[in-house]
Amino acid sequence: MEDLRLRGLAAPVDLTVTGYDAIGALAAPFLGLTTYRVPVVEMGRVSVDMLVDKIEGKDKEDRSHALRGTLAEGRTAGSPPAL
Repeated sequence: MEDLRLRGLAAPVDLTVTGYDAIGALAAPFLGLTTYRVPVVEMGRVSVDMLVDKIEGKDKEDRSHALRGTLAEGRTAGSPPAL
């Protein structure tokens, strides 16, 4: 955001800025950063379950598990400019 300001640009007027997981100061309403939040507790639970299955030999193959996050709109995202 500071780099945008130094270049004479602003979000969301010139660019959309999106963060990931709204950690620490980035979650502050003052900044208003649009962010994608992941389900951290569920991610930890699924990871531990998968690891235990691997250790116990229940799962021989590597696998993945998709989790759905949510978009928390802040002041840094906007509609695309009209063409």
